[in-house]
Amino acid sequence: MNLKNTYLICFISALIFSCARQGAPTGGPKDVSPPKVLKSTPENLSKNVDTNLKEIKLLFDELILIKDSYNQIVISPPMQEEPSILPNTYASKEITIKFKDSLQKNTTYSFNFGESIQDNNEGNPLSNFKYVFSTGNFIDSLEIKGKISDYLTNEFKDNILVALYKNDSVIDYTKKPYYVSKVDSSSMYNFQNLKKGKYKIIAFNDENKNRVFDSDTEKIGFKKELIDLDSTQKNIDLKLSKVQKKYKIISQKQEDYGQILFEFEGNPDSLNITAVEPKIDTFLLSHIARSDSARFWFKQDNIFTKEEKNPKITFLVENKEKKDTVFVYYKTNKEHKTTVEKRSTILTPDKKLYIQFNSPLVKVDKSFISVKKEEEELPFVASINNENKKQLDIDFPVKLDSKYVIELEPNSIVDFFGSTTDSTQFMFQTRAEKDFGKLKLELENKPKTKFFLELLNAKGDIIEKVYTNESTFNFDYLAPGEYSFRILVDENENGFYDYADFENEIYAEKTYLYSNKILIRAYWEITEKWILNN
Repeated sequence: MNLKNTYLICFISALIFSCARQGAPTGGPKDVSPPKVLKSTPENLSKNVDTNLKEIKLLFDELILIKDSYNQIVISPPMQEEPSILPNTYASKEITIKFKDSLQKNTTYSFNFGESIQDNNEGNPLSNFKYVFSTGNFIDSLEIKGKISDYLTNEFKDNILVALYKNDSVIDYTKKPYYVSKVDSSSMYNFQNLKKGKYKIIAFNDENKNRVFDSDTEKIGFKKELIDLDSTQKNIDLKLSKVQKKYKIISQKQEDYGQILFEFEGNPDSLNITAVEPKIDTFLLSHIARSDSARFWFKQDNIFTKEEKNPKITFLVENKEKKDTVFVYYKTNKEHKTTVEKRSTILTPDKKLYIQFNSPLVKVDKSFISVKKEEEELPFVASINNENKKQLDIDFPVKLDSKYVIELEPNSIVDFFGSTTDSTQFMFQTRAEKDFGKLKLELENKPKTKFFLELLNAKGDIIEKVYTNESTFNFDYLAPGEYSFRILVDENENGFYDYADFENEIYAEKTYLYSNKILIRAYWEITEKWILNN
């Protein structure tokens, strides 16, 4: 092959390679456009639709997927049998809605698809697309909207629904509502295409996703008054609260040596528990008012022998006029040793040291307790906590940037079983003043009744809690970080904060949430003023 032919072959090869490269895909701008509806059958906003309609078809300009249809798609009013919505597992340019029963006469139906319709390639959602039609000769056009908040927190929760029920003689909240609307990420809801009439409205966090309020697990917000929906738009804000439950025993079981745990719903103020078979005369019952549990302590060796492996104990549990008989099979093979369950981990001048044991205390002998700062013996007061009998409180003057040693010798405490602790030593190094920040809170227009003031950290944990009617508060030993405040008003002055009583349509007691985050820096002192809008 001569040189000329060789050049010719190289030129042709390069030309082919160049053409091939030009024909290859080079990409382009990312598709950010949502799918578009090209056609719907029947047409969107159709009137006089046949009540025997079997299916609806929606045609799109590109392949789409339906994601999370159960949570995203809201049909109002709901149907006895949910229609099937296809496709549910594959991409298609068409959505088909197949009805399983007849439609109601003279009714406007609304299908809100939320974020469920997404294009197949990039997942761009067709946000809040609504398909509406009527089986009557007009489209209902009334509207209710508003904001949903929480009595105790500003956090947004998923799966919050707002429900409208027709004002029938008796409203059955165990059935699906007539209209339902999802709460969006801005905590807003919006009912559209509503029919004129009178309604009851509730909001709830639909934890089990059945679109029915479940008082055992879900919070609720409600309006006592009927909504008379006529020709004007209604704006209704609702607040979610836990629900006060009716009292009942949930469980009873042996938790440890000589200890039976009872658990309740309804948070009883007080109760009485006695062992009736066998009869136990010497016992200790520990129950904090409004708590969901109680413990029955008894001296096992006075009642059972080791040979009785699994005897039955029958208890009578009394709460006001309600009496329940329950039983527990008790294991006698457990042993008891007094141990420390938990204790203070940080000492500051404004807090007592506490030590919690695994059983109730009946005696404290301070002659077997010592508190030392460096090598100096300090005066102190040691006492059993009034509310928690398992807790020993030790009060002594605490200074910053100091070392402390607390020693408990045997016989320093005696528990219900007559047992004492082993020799125990706790060491603390208090922080320096420069490690803390100071916060002063000044309340203006404080509640007229006593209230609970809670200081919260960035996680929402309660750092301090006081029951008060004061207006000025000082927090002198705060670790650097973000904080906020919450007030729970004791409107009925019973010493507790009461959640909503939905059955009797009593709202939860009032709360205030401080909207700003308070940044505490080490060795800084700030003052916050909070004006309450009563």
